[in-house]
Amino acid sequence: MANRIQLRRDGAQQWANVNPILAQGELGIELDTSRLKIGDGVTPWNSLKYERPLETESNTANTLVKRDADGNFEAGAITASLVGNSATATRLASARSFTLTGDMSGSASFDGSANINITAELNYQPGLPHYDPNNLSATGTYTQLVIDSGGRVVTGSTPTTLTAYGIADAQPLNGELTSL
Repeated sequence: MANRIQLRRDGAQQWANVNPILAQGELGIELDTSRLKIGDGVTPWNSLKYERPLETESNTANTLVKRDADGNFEAGAITASLVGNSATATRLASARSFTLTGDMSGSASFDGSANINITAELNYQPGLPHYDPNNLSATGTYTQLVIDSGGRVVTGSTPTTLTAYGIADAQPLNGELTSL
């Protein structure tokens, strides 16, 4: 004698009307929609979520459609509606700004209609002796620089004594040697 296992099954409306609690792991199948739910032993049918829909050959709502070996849909054309302007959008609904901060500055606005280029400039270092906020093209030449851990020049100077260069053991200037 063959053994037979049957799962709980009914139409979607009947399941909704009765609203039973399925035992933990018990399957309930809607015969008219091919969707199923799995019970947890405490949640009524109407509050359970649907599991992966059963595959079908037809292109109907809430079902997965089988694909052939080439990846094509066997059911033919699948139609869908897009929500929003994603099908025809040529730009973002709201433009976004991009700003460089830190050691460089620059900014640009992007709305998706075209690529953007940001012209970046190194920020000026006010600690340098030649810094002039009214003349940002001013330059300076220094023989001694202080550089931070990021490789940026923090300040510069031009020492006028050997001690300022860090030379402490130099022979003092001698008038007789100078005249030679």
